[in-house]
Amino acid sequence: MTTEQLQSNFYTIAVQFPNSDSGIYCGKLYTYKVPNAVKISVDDFAVVRVEGRAPELKIVKVVDAHEGNACDPNAPFKYKWVIQRVDIDMYEERLANDRKLTELVAELKNRKARQSIIDDISTVASTDELNEIKRLSGLV
Repeated sequence: MTTEQLQSNFYTIAVQFPNSDSGIYCGKLYTYKVPNAVKISVDDFAVVRVEGRAPELKIVKVVDAHEGNACDPNAPFKYKWVIQRVDIDMYEERLANDRKLTELVAELKNRKARQSIIDDISTVASTDELNEIKRLSGLV
């Protein structure tokens, strides 16, 4: 009997590691345990710890999410836990916010530059000339 058979607080996922040469996720499938409170789906990415001479964290791609415990009770090793799900949606949201902020700042800088020009020429232009400049430049 293994500890995985006693536990009911997890489900399992099958993952693939990226190929060291191409970076493409392929090859052998590895099964990891995931706490029931953490929701991981197919095509998500997760962080796992790989043991070895120098243990390190790796990003893996989820290729299957099991309904429950798919651990082999006769496996000659102990199954490892996923550390966490990689939240790509949050990352994409941050990138979108950065793009919006960059666009807004650029627009405000353009507006400031236009206002500076208007302020400079308003000291020498008549009201009619200023209104014509604003009309021709699309400011009104």
